[in-house]
This record gives sequence, C-alpha cells and structure tokens, in this order.
Amino acid sequence: MPANSNGVSIRQVLPESTPVRGTDVRVSSCCNNADQCEPGDVFVVSEDGEFDSFAKAEMAIAKGAIAVVTESILPVRVPQFLVNDGNAAFSSICHALAGNPSNEMCTVGITGSYGKTTTQMLLAGVLESAGHTVGAIGSLGCCDGANAAASDRSTPQAPELSDWLRRMHGNRVSHALIEASSESLMGRRLNGVGLNAAVLTNIRREHIDLHGSLDNLRNTKARIFESLKPGGFAVVNADDAGCKRVLAELSCPTMTYSMKHDAEVTATVLERHPSEQTFLLQAGTDSMAVRTHMIGDQHVQNCLAAACVGLVLGLDLPTIARGIESVEQLPTRLERIECGQGFSVFVDSSTSTESLAETLATLRDVTANRVICVVNPLNGSSSAQRAAMGRVLERFSDECILTEDVIDPEQSNISVHDVLDGFERPAACRLMPNRAKAICLALGEAEPGDTVLLAGNPRNARLCTEQDQARFFDRNVAQYWLQTIGASKSSPWLTV
Repeated sequence: MPANSNGVSIRQVLPESTPVRGTDVRVSSCCNNADQCEPGDVFVVSEDGEFDSFAKAEMAIAKGAIAVVTESILPVRVPQFLVNDGNAAFSSICHALAGNPSNEMCTVGITGSYGKTTTQMLLAGVLESAGHTVGAIGSLGCCDGANAAASDRSTPQAPELSDWLRRMHGNRVSHALIEASSESLMGRRLNGVGLNAAVLTNIRREHIDLHGSLDNLRNTKARIFESLKPGGFAVVNADDAGCKRVLAELSCPTMTYSMKHDAEVTATVLERHPSEQTFLLQAGTDSMAVRTHMIGDQHVQNCLAAACVGLVLGLDLPTIARGIESVEQLPTRLERIECGQGFSVFVDSSTSTESLAETLATLRDVTANRVICVVNPLNGSSSAQRAAMGRVLERFSDECILTEDVIDPEQSNISVHDVLDGFERPAACRLMPNRAKAICLALGEAEPGDTVLLAGNPRNARLCTEQDQARFFDRNVAQYWLQTIGASKSSPWLTV
C-alpha cells in the first residue's frame, strides 16, 4: 500500500499541468503501462514513438483508468492533464503517492560516468562511522535499512525507487543514498525526489552514444542538481573538464574536490603499493592521512567526493577518515584477489576504454615486473573505440589475452579484429575464446612481481544474489585456480 493511502491531487502534484475535461482528480495509484493498468489508476502516457498514444490511453481506460496524464490532447472521455514531460510527471506522482519520503530523510544523489557505486559505498561507510542509519539504492543492490535485494539496474524505475525510499523512511533510515545513472536522469526518474546533496564525479565519453553529443551528456548529468532541496548543495570534481563546465553554470551552494587544482577538499598521494595506498586528505587548515586497500587516483577522487558530503553534513575529519578506511574493497571494482600468491591479481568490471586505461596505468605504477591483462572486446562500442582499446592494451600491458566468451558470435570476428587494429604489433596479443581458460593461462604464466588484471567482463558488471554466481565469474575462476592449483601450476587452465 502506498504511504499516502488517501490518494493525491493531480493538480497539487502537477501544478503546472493544464486540465482538460475537469479541474482535478484524486488518485491513489498510477501506471504508465496500459496493459498493466488497474481500476482507479491515473494513466501516464509515455511518448516513446513506438505505439499510438491514443490507442494506449484507450486501452488503459478500458482497464479502469480514471484519468490520463499526457503531453498532447487526446480524444478520450476521462479527465486528462497536459504536461511537458510525461516521464517527469509519472515520477512525481509515484513519489507523491509514496508520501514524498525523500523529504523526510537526508538524501544524497550521486551521478557521473565512473565512480558512482564506489562513492556511494564510501559515503555509506562515512555516515555509518558517525552512527547514522543508511539506506542505499544502486548497482550493488538496494537496502532499506533492514532488508536488501538485488537490482537489475543502477537506478530503479520510479515506482520501485519511490517504494524503496518509502520503506527506508518506515525503517527510520536517517540517510538515503541514490545512484543516478544517465538513463535514469534522461527518464526523469528523480523527479519528485528531494536531494540534500548531489555529487557529480566525472563526465566522460562512455555514454555519449546514448546522448548523441558531449553537450547533451553534460546537460543530462546536470539534471541531478534540479532535484536539490532548498539549501541543498552540489559536490563537483574540479579535476574533470566536463564537471567544471557544469560547475560554472550552477547557482546552488557548491563544494569542489581535487587532486591537481585548488579546491575546498584536496588530496595528495603519499605512497601506493599493490595492496594499499595512503593519501593526505586536506580540508581548509585540517589534514589527515588516510590509508585504504583500494588503490588508484580514481579511488582517491571517490574518497574526496564522500569526504565533501561528510564535511557539509557536519562530520569531522577523523570520523570521515575512519569511514573511508572501513570500506576495504568492492566486488569487481579493481578488486584484489589474495590467496597467498606471489603476484597481484585484480578483477575490474569496467568495459570502457578510458577506465581500462586508468586502471592499467595505476597497476603499471605499482608493478615491479609485467602487467598481464585478460580482457573482452567492447561489443557495445564502435570500431574506433575498440581500436582505441587495442592501443591502450599495447601501451600499458606487457601481455594481453583477448577473450570472446561473452559476446555475440556473429560479431566476434569483427570485435576481435577491431581491437587488433589498434595494435602496432598485433602478434603481441593472444586470442583465447574461452575466458576461464584465458584466466588460468594468465595466472599460470604469472611470476613474483607480476600483476594480472581480469578486465572488461560484462558478467562482472553488477552484484546480484549469492546464488547468481555468474556475476562473480572472474573472481571464482581466479580463486579456484589460486587455491586448487596455485604454486604447483600443474595445469595451465581448467578443463571446461
């Protein structure tokens, strides 16, 4: 049952809408799928261009819809309300029916091309170290303060998102953390959500195909700041060119962080090893050394983003540092696999060229001998992006094994050849379609002082349930080899 069991006034939820065939309707449920509409629903027409809006509205009315929210006037017999954006209206209605729970908690939204999940978990550690109760919605799943569940996307659709927030409020969660993906911001899923803080980690070209241009991508990411409550503040990465473009246009209170430029919160790396790094966290005249088992500049920047939010929420630097240090690793986010071997093994789920370059550069800095990379081609990307991936692999890795285990067979040859086109010496890259065998081959060849990176596997992209072990594919194969075969290296690969 929705928190607002008495229903809501459409005109109050959508004050800028234009009513047709009536002045107002009070509803207690809504739907944007005509086939799933139930008696008493307000039906929100989604202008997807695939189906006729009138036909969808007629179907919803036949199933019992008592009103329609639409972007254009339709010849229907029930009251309708004209809006500029149907997706935004649908989200606003969903959150209103849930009782606008985000207004009852301290709510933080996090967006960016990379680092959303890690920043969210670091901030959760910071807040929990201060004694707060935290709920989270993101690619690692959703938690309402009492129960957790897997999620098939970073940001759920509006009905599910609003329900998770409602449950958080019911469980007395004090702070709600929301990952805001590009897709969710395009679909206006955060409309109706009030944010005390909004974090922008970076803007890269990873999703440019989804948006059409870099300007569109920046504008979409900037939408998160439209959800700020009065007095809410923005946290922005001053090292990122795209973020600085957005920052220049913000009128809300802001806090910036940087490793390279002047900012309110900064960091300097003091030392970095394969298993940990230490950096000096500075905020004004205060500073503190922070040691974390997760390595790389990207991770330090995520720590800075979490620190900014903590500082504005009134936490002191020792509490923030303690919270950051409490997060030792995240599944498939440059996750270190340690089974007593004499070389380093990392699993990283990112499938973008930019992220792969940053990861390999980080590992190169902490590797005494060779960097060995096992990687899938970027099947959802263009030929040029795959060729760029080849250039990155040749530049930063000493040995590369290209796998084809989780790709469209019809595209396999094209994808592989595109990557090889980026190599000046294609023979330096080996092909092994079976990913498990490729992983075990790399581990079997690794010597003390080497680093093995298992990268770009879509199966590792999300954490699901413990039963869905395919999500931990690379980790499971690596751990099996290290624990079962290990130093004996009796077999170069598994029989699979």
